[in-house]
Amino acid sequence: MTQQESRKQITKDLSPEQEAFLESKIIEGRYKASKWYKLLHKLERLDTLGDERLKSLNNYFFIPAILIFGGLLLIIFSEDFFRLAGIVTLVFGALFLTVLFVSIHGLRQNDLFNSFRLTAIPILELLKNDFAPNYKLNLFIDCSMPVSESNLREKRKEKNPGFMDTKLVFYEKEWMKGKGKLKDASFLIWSIRTHIEVKSYWKRGISGKTKQKRKAKARHKLRIQLELPKKLYTPKATIMDQIEVSDAGDSWKVKVKSKSKSKVKEYLRVNPALENDWMNPRLFTSALVKAYEQFDKDPKFNPQNA
Repeated sequence: MTQQESRKQITKDLSPEQEAFLESKIIEGRYKASKWYKLLHKLERLDTLGDERLKSLNNYFFIPAILIFGGLLLIIFSEDFFRLAGIVTLVFGALFLTVLFVSIHGLRQNDLFNSFRLTAIPILELLKNDFAPNYKLNLFIDCSMPVSESNLREKRKEKNPGFMDTKLVFYEKEWMKGKGKLKDASFLIWSIRTHIEVKSYWKRGISGKTKQKRKAKARHKLRIQLELPKKLYTPKATIMDQIEVSDAGDSWKVKVKSKSKSKVKEYLRVNPALENDWMNPRLFTSALVKAYEQFDKDPKFNPQNA
């Protein structure tokens, strides 16, 4: 089965709920962890195939460029039959380019934010065996692209003496939130917020020509809150500085903040998405492990009685 046939088959087999998620690009609900896994697995596979197809299509832009350039040369510098061949070549190149743009646009309609499959899914796979089996998990994932007008937070210019001003555009979105009960009777609450800065400026090359340059970088802010039952956990004498522990009655409230950043490369020519705009799921794992490391656990306690 080809890649394109696989995407068609997966799309055909989507449930009404999955179709609604895909159309709105907002995943929100309260289900058991096992149901969440079934709901999101097909969407992840569909998005993976779509991204692979998008990158593949971008490798074909040189073909219409050659055809159009070659056709123009034949039209300008040739006569009679070769000029007719140039017209045919030019038309074929233009049609090829149109098909490429239409195909990419169609794929972009169902494309999801990279963090969905590269961050959210790994986090859920990590936790799926740790959630209490009969407890429903509250989950929110905004899979729309982070660089959009709805996420625009600020625009400004920086003075560049002797040259054009540098333009800075800032985007921000909280794209994932979750709350669930774990098998050890603890409650886990987390959120992930992504900030993206896009910088555009003009740079003079060795030849003296000026070209517009664009750079982007992403920053990710992770917040984790744990509510650990006192019957099971006792805080250690020394707590890490970046971890906040407070008394919440029958439980200990633990707050952990973590962040990371990465350079971003814009790779799509139509409705640009961002590559490397996702948060490494290891940041989540590391923060969660650090939170638990601040406590001693009672080995005799049965969490089912909590």
